[in-house]
Amino acid sequence: MVRIIVILSFLIIGTTGGAYAQKISMPAFFSSNMVLQREKPVVFRGSAPPKASFAVTFNGRKQKVKADAKGEWRVQYPAMEAGGPYTFTVHADSSYTFTGILIGDVWICSGQSNMEWPVLKALNASYEIRHADYPQIRSFTVARKVASSPLHNTAPASWQVCTPQEAAAFTAVGYFFARELYQQLNVPIGIIHSSWGGTSIEAWTSLEALHQHADFRGKVDTFRLAVKQQRSVEVLERENIAANAKHWETLQKRDPGFTESWYRTKQNSGDWRKFAAPDFGEDHAFVKYAGSIWLRKTFRLTKDIATRDLVLNLETLNDYDITYCNGIEIGRNITWAPARRIYIVPKAVLKAGENTIVMRLDHQPGNGLFRTHDSADLRLYELIQSDDAVAIPLDGAWEYRFGLPANEYPPKPIMFPLTSHTGVLYNGMIAPLSGLAIKGFAWYQGETNAGRAYQYRSLLPLMINDWRTQFKQGNVPFLIVQTSAHGKLTEEPVDNTWAELREAQAMALALPNTAVAVSHDVGDPYDVHPAQKQAVGKRLALEALKVAYGRSDIYTSPRYQSSEVEGDTVVIYFTNAKGLQARGTKLKGFAIAGPDKKFVWGDAIIRGNNTVHVYSKEIQKPVAVRYAWAGSPVESNGANLYSIDGFPAMSFRTDVWDGITLNKK
Repeated sequence: MVRIIVILSFLIIGTTGGAYAQKISMPAFFSSNMVLQREKPVVFRGSAPPKASFAVTFNGRKQKVKADAKGEWRVQYPAMEAGGPYTFTVHADSSYTFTGILIGDVWICSGQSNMEWPVLKALNASYEIRHADYPQIRSFTVARKVASSPLHNTAPASWQVCTPQEAAAFTAVGYFFARELYQQLNVPIGIIHSSWGGTSIEAWTSLEALHQHADFRGKVDTFRLAVKQQRSVEVLERENIAANAKHWETLQKRDPGFTESWYRTKQNSGDWRKFAAPDFGEDHAFVKYAGSIWLRKTFRLTKDIATRDLVLNLETLNDYDITYCNGIEIGRNITWAPARRIYIVPKAVLKAGENTIVMRLDHQPGNGLFRTHDSADLRLYELIQSDDAVAIPLDGAWEYRFGLPANEYPPKPIMFPLTSHTGVLYNGMIAPLSGLAIKGFAWYQGETNAGRAYQYRSLLPLMINDWRTQFKQGNVPFLIVQTSAHGKLTEEPVDNTWAELREAQAMALALPNTAVAVSHDVGDPYDVHPAQKQAVGKRLALEALKVAYGRSDIYTSPRYQSSEVEGDTVVIYFTNAKGLQARGTKLKGFAIAGPDKKFVWGDAIIRGNNTVHVYSKEIQKPVAVRYAWAGSPVESNGANLYSIDGFPAMSFRTDVWDGITLNKK
């Protein structure tokens, strides 16, 4: 009997030891291939059973560690110069080791969809991905997460080494930013990507900071009360998921495309009608149809091409979609439309010979199928460009079939807008990172707040100061991408919300160690997600070299400094440039107004290195000038003032007249 008890005791000890070791954990961003900030103390942290003792080793130096009464532990190593690779080991009953650790510069890249936009969807993506061989660049992507209170960890994820196989999923702006920094500095660069499309700045700001803002104090109080009443965002999220799942289950039972597996089996061609793509649909039965439409396209691949990962490019579609290749779902967009559809087609789903693409669209009357007018936009091409680059055209003959009419859809469930809540993205996607040593922040957001641009004047500095406070590393550099061009073209000078938003972003330069990268000349009036991310990332990196690395020899976008009226002319003085130039034969984009505040297009001439004279025969007593003051400045009025180094001048106005977003809250 005693012998049995002893044996059982050993079994219990062994089992406890295994579980004990498993409980010594660390946040997800501590993993193999991570980048840690150089020239700042190297800190590792995690959780363990309260009062647990164990040891860790980093770079050959072993330290004893003891968790506190809450089960939290922290160990610090001296600051290091750039280098690696290093290893980090936790010594316990079951040890584990992180390998490939580099010491370099860590940047947190955050914002909404234009920061989220992947390399896969950038201009010349196949070429860029092929050449994305930078093992000293690493990326960690924070999973989308809302939270009612600050979290200590992100969802499981790992650091990815920049290779052609991994780079397609990297944030495009973040990657091009990191690539330029690496090429300039030759030190490892880590980008922590934490963004979410369509989100507002208040969701990224802590509740404590927002409570200081008069417009949000009541909202914060309401939010906190809801949490106490068991109506937290986590509860709302679960309700959303359940309601959405029920809706989709019902929809799939009603749509014959799902019940008869149109996406999976080859249907009799007589059941499908033909049309030629691209086609807006004016001459087809679906022009007035509302509901699901299923599209089908067959194409052939050689045995060689079928062994490569391909990309399906269908450009912009007006409708929500679910897209399949050979019966396997390869992508969907059910959150916004119109949007560019670019999906990876893994080689595992391809085959030599005939292949089939099927799309289910939630079609709305009158908006056609494809928006593009260029048949070359419909194609398959290689994910990683080979020496004999291949493209398979997908224009021409397509087939379509009606699925479920919209009037037979199940009622849409009420979905709570989770990401519009104050502080929820800060809690879930920024707070877990606040213990990390970093070089700085890169921020690309504002589109969602454009209708409240005046309010953004105070919200952006509030968030910048908030993040700096939470990270406790002083005034670390904060880089801002000014929103790109978007919106309808205008023949005459007008007020514009996006222009006011860019002005609000520029005002953040009043804070120390901030910079703004101008991008209005590489946008797309018809797509809020311009593909030209290379210029944005490079300009952002050059701003970083000035602000974060002390490069005084770099001049980027010219900025308005001051103005004075000389008779019928307004003289504009610029700073941050060695000289100015007009891209084109005539300088454009300037509007001028008299005391009546009515703007007309002005004539503009560059004088000297950094001065522009603006005048108009229609304005005898000018009092104000605006430049690039439009949603799409280049396309609307030809804004073409650049520095001699090739950087676009920042939009500005000399007046302080009330804007159209003044009282928008």
